[in-house]
Amino acid sequence: LLYFMNKAPMGNYDKSIAQAGNGSPDIIATRLNGRTKHGIGLNYDQQLNETLGLFARAGWNDGKNETWCFTEIDHTLTTGLSFDGKKWKRQDDNAGLALLTNGLSGDHKNYLSKGGYGFITGDGKLNYAPEYAAELYYSFKPVIKDLWITADYQFMINPAYNKDRGPVNIFSLRLHVDL
Repeated sequence: LLYFMNKAPMGNYDKSIAQAGNGSPDIIATRLNGRTKHGIGLNYDQQLNETLGLFARAGWNDGKNETWCFTEIDHTLTTGLSFDGKKWKRQDDNAGLALLTNGLSGDHKNYLSKGGYGFITGDGKLNYAPEYAAELYYSFKPVIKDLWITADYQFMINPAYNKDRGPVNIFSLRLHVDL
């Protein structure tokens, strides 16, 4: 269990809508030192057998003030499975599959639907829908000590909470080196 409180010069979604009148809200115009964002995070990992693990993660924040760090998510739920490479005689490799959903608070949705912009979301009058994604990855340990290469694929529905966009396919490759 994780509790957090961000305290920063954040703008307020409702106040920016009120100040905008019939125009598009501007979160920057409502920034005030000392505003807070409270939230919690939960993490659960369970090894089911020698090569199979289950994980689940959930998160929530109050969603009243602008997002201050990381990404624009006010509530999230993820579940998935992890597979150890011992099953296919690659003990340092692993693979995983996850399903997730992300959403926004009512205040945040309202702000974006009226034409407001966040630091990574907002493209006019948002036609809101929760984000849904499926992710599949394989982490490979080549013969080089302390190096892992991970191939990742994500399929996302309603990216950036916009049901007028997507679905999208995201492919990535990550290198990890322990120094």
